[in-house]
Amino acid sequence: MIDPAAEPCRLQPMQDDHLDRICRIEEASFSNPWPRESFLGDLRSSHARCTVALAGKLVIGYAIGWFVLDELHVLNLAVDPEHRRLGIGRELLQDLLAAAGRRGCRYAALELRSSNVQASRLYEEFGFKPVAVRKRYYRHPTEDALVMWLDLESGTGYGSSGLEVTDGVVSKS
Repeated sequence: MIDPAAEPCRLQPMQDDHLDRICRIEEASFSNPWPRESFLGDLRSSHARCTVALAGKLVIGYAIGWFVLDELHVLNLAVDPEHRRLGIGRELLQDLLAAAGRRGCRYAALELRSSNVQASRLYEEFGFKPVAVRKRYYRHPTEDALVMWLDLESGTGYGSSGLEVTDGVVSKS
């Protein structure tokens, strides 16, 4: 595990040579992990933002979002189990939201397993609010998805979030 005071993580664009480590984190984080080909497809997409968090040269987290018209769709965000609860997921989400603001996105959306309370709390910290349930959306095991939404212009997901938008950059106040 890293000591965040001694060795803060840094964010950078995802690269092909990060994929082995990303796939290991993905498998440790999700019961139905994405295949390597999905990550490769997003790396080559002009409408995707793919970012890794590094401690030295070690990938300890990643985030992927798609920009579709005026919306950011948060597709995947994970942190290595040994490096959780250090604020890395928060930094990765902040990066996605800031990129969305710079691109002029008005909204952000995501789905997550209804049982994923830890992730839900992180998204709620940024103002995401649950707006719908997709029944039996996930497999292995079968589970409902909670759909969460954030209005980037007002900084709310139908409620106060403590977000500020300045010059197209979203930040937590």
